[in-house]
Amino acid sequence: MSDIARTPAGSRLCVLVVGDSSDANVCDAYRTSMFVEPLGHLGVEVRYALPSIRADGVLGSAEVQRQTTEGVDLLVAAAGMADIVVFRRAYASHTLCLDCGFATLDTDTAAGHVRSTRHAVAVGPGLAVRRFFDKLESDAPMASRLAIVYETDDDLLRLDPSNGLNRAFRHERDLIERMIRRADLVTTSTPVLAERLAPLATEVRVVRNAVDPAWYGSPVTVAPGAADDGHPLRIVFYGSVGRLRDYDACAPAVDAIARGGAARIWLGAPALAAVVARAAQRFDEVHPYVAGVPAFARQLTALRPAIGLAPLSGTPYDRAKSELHWLEYSMAGAATVATRMPGGGPYGVIRDGIDGFLVGSQAEWRRALQRLAGSEDLRTEVAARARERVETEYDVAHRAIEWAAAYRSAAEHAGRGLDRGPSTAARFAAGPRGGSVPATTNRANRRLRDRTAPLVAVSRGPGIGSPSEIPGPAPIRASPGSSPPPAALSSPATILAAYVAAQAFAGRSPLRLRLGVDGSARNGEGGDITGAAAWVTIDTGGDPDVRHDVTFGLPFGDGTVEAIEARHVLDRLGDMAIVLTREAARVLRAGGSLRVVTGDRAAALDRQRRLQVQGVALVGLSARLPAFTTESLVRLISDAGFSGAVGRTAGEGEIAVEATR
Repeated sequence: MSDIARTPAGSRLCVLVVGDSSDANVCDAYRTSMFVEPLGHLGVEVRYALPSIRADGVLGSAEVQRQTTEGVDLLVAAAGMADIVVFRRAYASHTLCLDCGFATLDTDTAAGHVRSTRHAVAVGPGLAVRRFFDKLESDAPMASRLAIVYETDDDLLRLDPSNGLNRAFRHERDLIERMIRRADLVTTSTPVLAERLAPLATEVRVVRNAVDPAWYGSPVTVAPGAADDGHPLRIVFYGSVGRLRDYDACAPAVDAIARGGAARIWLGAPALAAVVARAAQRFDEVHPYVAGVPAFARQLTALRPAIGLAPLSGTPYDRAKSELHWLEYSMAGAATVATRMPGGGPYGVIRDGIDGFLVGSQAEWRRALQRLAGSEDLRTEVAARARERVETEYDVAHRAIEWAAAYRSAAEHAGRGLDRGPSTAARFAAGPRGGSVPATTNRANRRLRDRTAPLVAVSRGPGIGSPSEIPGPAPIRASPGSSPPPAALSSPATILAAYVAAQAFAGRSPLRLRLGVDGSARNGEGGDITGAAAWVTIDTGGDPDVRHDVTFGLPFGDGTVEAIEARHVLDRLGDMAIVLTREAARVLRAGGSLRVVTGDRAAALDRQRRLQVQGVALVGLSARLPAFTTESLVRLISDAGFSGAVGRTAGEGEIAVEATR
């Protein structure tokens, strides 16, 4: 950092980034966090803040509102100590229903949707960010004091329908446009993207990406047929499962080279055996995605790529992307072959034939790959020129100077974007977005459900707290393998029949209930338990002793039951889980025991996060996320009036909580 001119403390700027910092967050790593230290030397201090909805299971709408208010207060306090606020890409602020596509900004409306449809919904963790931005637009003194910067490295207004982010981001389009219009400065990574956003923005500035050579070390290239640990010429493609459709553009040409002994390598595969098995038909080596930008750079270099493939399908969204693949391949020692696009595109920076190759048709892919595969000298020369150029033109220290200049320009013109933003009155005239909420006609259902029906919120780990880092929010409903909630509510006649059937067991002593068992395990796990000691089974299907929907209460008197066991029942109840736990507390005698077994949400989330960073579309998997962690299940049961609740692991992917009335 010796070549960075230091700035006197008196002219220091404080930049608040509304986002999170994590080396697993690729956008943050390349656009913000790698510049924090050099910007500090230049008199620009960067801080982060990203309040989000926190939940391990179900939340009531009142709790969502409370956390949202806390989040807004946190951002207002942080902004009070800043000169510039940076918003970037997009924030998941809508409550979404993946069952029917319903979306809304209003938590009470979402609660009504839950009550009337029994669907699972996911609360957008970025709701506080939207409310904070609303405040910035309506609070004139704060808005005029703070400079607003909007940063993006993708054209989120032109997302492909097939893109995994489209489902969540399309609902955020209004906020993205408002941020662009209101910003005093918009920063982008490419001229193509800057040109597209210019009609909406007051000022747009291009700040290219940068790379840290320390992440890559010394590249190693491999000649065709070389005996480098038995590895032949290595052709590497990296990208998510969704990007395999881009690979189709070059696959025939790569296959032709592979028939001569080259190795086809895919970096970015998910931890799914079926996907890997299918990929084995197209690639000779399949490597998993590595989370964390420095770790990914080391892995890419360790693969010893001789040729790096950067194909794109040519959509408007693709054309606005950056040249990141060329930067990374070049630093790893590979000669890049990339898609040429009209008007420049992401790889327009490549000097064709000098520090990379630009191709379009299948014939051009074939010619470029044949030239590189046939000449070690050409590969080495192209790769060396590319790395030298990247290290010179994409230097962190010099790019930090550009960022500092951009921030100072924004600070000097704070408030110039005020006139371009929509008026507060016009903005709120449209009201919350979302579909209509059908009213329920079932009186019993209305009596049992709280007016502010609990919603479902998704906890987020580091680096995936906003949709700039991750796919859209997932629902929480049932554990893997469990049945979904009944599609139709029980009729009054069915409920009455269940209460009548239960009377046959009312005088049993001791009376023990096993919920969610269809009759096949009626005698319990301990073998033949018969007569007075037998468990009474209750379920909505199969052949239970009492066929009954427990969300309408337990059909026994107060303090008449000795023990209750519920296996994978709370998983299926969603917002009605609290009804069952309170009913269990009512019917159990003093000293009676409750044992609940559910799927382990923490374990499932950990697996989902590992898949998410690998770019796997989680449709179907996410719909089966368990609703509870050990902590949230203990809290739910304790809040219902039980004492001494203790949780433990009950099996692979399962947790059990035992408590006493």
